Amino acid sequence: MILLDVAKTWLMLGSYKNGVDVLKRTMGEEGSGVLFHGIQLRVLWILIGGFVFFGAYESYKNVLMNGFY
Repeated sequence: MILLDVAKTWLMLGSYKNGVDVLKRTMGEEGSGVLFHGIQLRVLWILIGGFVFFGAYESYKNVLMNGFY
């Protein structure tokens, strides 16, 4: 999980005052590397979703432009 997901959960649970408080305390306790923890999987997931979306979009566009045969 990346920090934004964790920060949202902490804010919902009432553990922190606001987003800046989450950022300050996390940076102080765990360092700046934790901000990018899990970002590779998130980018990969978005990349795969983009391929599927644009592939389907182009296929459907070709069907609409050229007819169904």
